[in-house]
Amino acid sequence: MLGSYWPGKQTFHVEIGQEYIVFAMSIINGESWVQIEEKGFEFLIPVPLCLFEIVNGKVPSSWEVCIKGVNIHLWPSSFYKDQYYHDKLSDGDPEILENYREVKTQILKEGGVKKTRTDEL
Repeated sequence: MLGSYWPGKQTFHVEIGQEYIVFAMSIINGESWVQIEEKGFEFLIPVPLCLFEIVNGKVPSSWEVCIKGVNIHLWPSSFYKDQYYHDKLSDGDPEILENYREVKTQILKEGGVKKTRTDEL
């Protein structure tokens, strides 16, 4: 999640009117970013929060706060246990993928979502 949001100069894989489950949130250099599941895949992509309307503001119980310099992260606790968690998730690491699926199931359950895949919402 390095860099800044430049309106009109970046492309994000989101669709207007589609609902997304937020797996994590960060404030980077004063800008709010969320991590959502890439449609059709089991890995996370960062997207500026300002592109969304919040329809359910419930915060998952697994999220923990971490402050690094001026940046704030609200991530599931397991995301912090391996500094390469996101890279390994993108690579399909079996152990990380299993944890990710558990985190996803918990977030969906706590949010009252009955679907198992976020791209089916």
